[in-house]
Amino acid sequence: MVKDDAQIAYDVRYAEGFRNSYSALWEAFGAQEIVDRRAYTMAIPPRLNPLSNVTHKNRAVARRRNWLEIALSARQAMLEDRISQAPAPIEGEAVKLRMDLGGTQVKLKDANQLQRACTIR
Repeated sequence: MVKDDAQIAYDVRYAEGFRNSYSALWEAFGAQEIVDRRAYTMAIPPRLNPLSNVTHKNRAVARRRNWLEIALSARQAMLEDRISQAPAPIEGEAVKLRMDLGGTQVKLKDANQLQRACTIR
């Protein structure tokens, strides 16, 4: 995460606003400044205080439940996208490759044929 004074739109006139919007926010979530890098590093998911140390426990529980639902929803969406983009498995009849072997094109029907074709004799 980028520090307040390293933001592309940073202007000294708005330094306090940038500080509150960026660096103070990262620090509130437990981010640690990376020395000489004008950036922060932070654990994901962020480390949370134990509920015993929180003043408004009901709000903290509700907020954590919301964060969990958001994280699980995002994970599900990423997995669905990943699965929908996945290539066919490379096994059995799914292998339909064209390989140039000695100047000729060969269609391979299965993984065993691919293995035999690639074996040096």
